[in-house]
Amino acid sequence: MASIREYTRKDGSRTWRVLWRDPDDGGQHSTSFTREADAKRFKIVLEQHGGSFESAGLAIDRAQREGVTMGQLFDAYIKSLTAPSEDTVAGYRSIRKVHLQEQLGAIPVVDLSADDLVSWIRWMQGRAKSVKTISNAWGSVLSPALRFAVQRGMREDNPCDTVRLPKEHARTTRRIRPLTKAEYDRLEQAMCPQYRLFTRFLLETGMRFGEATALTWEDIDLDPEVGQPVVRVTKAWKGSYGHQVIGAPKSEHGVRDIAIPRSLAAKLNALPRPHRSEFVFTNRAGGHLTSSLYHRFGWKQAIETARLPDVRPHDLRHTHASWLLQAGVELFKVSRRLGHASVSITEKVYGHLMPQAQQDAVDALERIMGA
Repeated sequence: MASIREYTRKDGSRTWRVLWRDPDDGGQHSTSFTREADAKRFKIVLEQHGGSFESAGLAIDRAQREGVTMGQLFDAYIKSLTAPSEDTVAGYRSIRKVHLQEQLGAIPVVDLSADDLVSWIRWMQGRAKSVKTISNAWGSVLSPALRFAVQRGMREDNPCDTVRLPKEHARTTRRIRPLTKAEYDRLEQAMCPQYRLFTRFLLETGMRFGEATALTWEDIDLDPEVGQPVVRVTKAWKGSYGHQVIGAPKSEHGVRDIAIPRSLAAKLNALPRPHRSEFVFTNRAGGHLTSSLYHRFGWKQAIETARLPDVRPHDLRHTHASWLLQAGVELFKVSRRLGHASVSITEKVYGHLMPQAQQDAVDALERIMGA
């Protein structure tokens, strides 16, 4: 049996000491508390476990851990991160809110099982979420949060280690669909005046949508007396689920200078520069031009009118690269213009659009072999 003794310190404060004999080592032990209620609570748990301090401590720890839900764990894990950028953290919070909280948020961390994870995967599949979306939520928040729980002693294992994620079914890769010059002319003519120049800008620079809409006037050097007009790409809109922020381009190679035709520079120079917006391209209210707004109020109607139903805004980037390669511009130069991390990426995506390269190879072999 344990007992409690009250002591008064020299400063007048009181402590309550619990004394007991521990069956694990046969020795007399004691521990002090500054509140009598805590001492009484510990005494009860200690006696429930036969006086074993180790068993009592494990029971107390478990009781504390059982109060932590998966939702609270997600928040604690995300709050502990120090390396990711602001937009990455915002994306993690969105994943927690949109994909994890409803099914897993209320489950105590210590009770989460592999079956719960399988049920979550099936729930995501029932909502027609792609394998990529499921894997992203799993790899960026769910599994790392449980690993965080193990490191903090909140549970002994990570159940994610015992569950296999679904695999992407084999599918036909969408082949690059560059526009012909005639098709682009129809598209531009059908585009509403508000977004006509922006559409041409995407075509003539090959920039990603998020890069082009993040451009400010200080990023563009349009003075013809200085030299070739240049666009400096240093940032891009990033994020998802309705939360976007300005961040770095897709990779370090995305930071680049893009020379633009003087004709395009002249059109940009003619644009009004309202004081209320620093961005070059905006929506009708002068704010952030999002892909959904562009699609809803410009692109959708234009491709219907131009009879190009299978074309996406990103195909303007593909068209830019394809036209340059077919015109004989070196692969390396096109790769740098696009901001690809390596020339191999450019070759993999656009290599089939360089038939002349194949013919040159055959001609070279015939010369070598004397055919």
